[in-house]
Amino acid sequence: MAMYWTKSVDPNQTKHAIIAIHGSHRDADNYWSVMTATITAQIQANNPHVDRHAIIAAPLFYSTKLNSGEYTSSQLAWDDINAWQAGEPSNHPEGADISSFEVIEKLIAHFSDKSLFPQMQNITVAGHSGGAQVSGRLAAVMSQMPDVHVRFVVADPSSNVYYTRDRPVTDPSIVDKDHCDLYNTWRYGFDDFDIKPYAGQEPQVYFRNYASRDVVNLAGLFDIENNGDQVCMALLQGGTQRIQRNLAFWKYINLLGGTGLDVSSYPGNFSQVPNWKHYLQGPFRPRMIVAGKWSHDVQIFGSQEGVSALFDTNLIPSWHPGDSPLLPITSNISDASPFTPSGSSMLQPL
Repeated sequence: MAMYWTKSVDPNQTKHAIIAIHGSHRDADNYWSVMTATITAQIQANNPHVDRHAIIAAPLFYSTKLNSGEYTSSQLAWDDINAWQAGEPSNHPEGADISSFEVIEKLIAHFSDKSLFPQMQNITVAGHSGGAQVSGRLAAVMSQMPDVHVRFVVADPSSNVYYTRDRPVTDPSIVDKDHCDLYNTWRYGFDDFDIKPYAGQEPQVYFRNYASRDVVNLAGLFDIENNGDQVCMALLQGGTQRIQRNLAFWKYINLLGGTGLDVSSYPGNFSQVPNWKHYLQGPFRPRMIVAGKWSHDVQIFGSQEGVSALFDTNLIPSWHPGDSPLLPITSNISDASPFTPSGSSMLQPL
């Protein structure tokens, strides 16, 4: 696997490894640099939660369509430029058929090997955009966790995997579920999920996995551009904007998990969602943090909210519906216009 890797660290002192998963641009070098800059800044700020010996690994998911000639005969690459985002198997080298999930799981196993990293305590799988699709889905389908603590940071994905057939958009004039035959197929739901060795369980099992793990959903409040995945399967998850989709997903998983959290002010019409609390083994652990000044940018990891998502045990307070700027939404996304930030101008990333 092609990889950007922190070189100048002592593995005998490393306590934290971050696996940074790039988006559709396959710019693993940029993701490695952003994470390195974030850690460096936090060390200089004397953040007590940051390991100065942390190691960052940023795997590069080559495309055989767009990166021909850039990878070696033995390096993994994937067919469609987005196939790896859903855990699909590689198509190079011929016959390898290695899922992107397995790539990350092997990295987790590597860093949790105490013979290699005797002081290792935390492993963070941090994905943004397309990479967030990988980290969020892996949190659900990965069957066994290592002895080392693992956190999944899911930042600004354009879609999430739903465990039931419920969807937040119910107005057929916006998008009609009855004319979107693939809305519950994998990557959007668990129909036809056949990725080995992860397939074969009921959705309740995958939800139990997800709900039992340290998952931090990180969302930029200004992630409002109508780009990325705009097929009907994604539109049913909250309209055209990633922020709407991710706020709606937070509402959905809390209702499904029977957490009792008041999510009535979050977008989405979920009048029929079942209560799967009885399927859980232990407390519901996923959390959400919203970065109130950020759009769709990997440098969200360097924001206050991003740093908290990466390093804090207790997340800092963040934006929620009811704060300013207000989302012009009701409990049913179909009743609302897309969110447009108020104020003189959008604040730019640092």
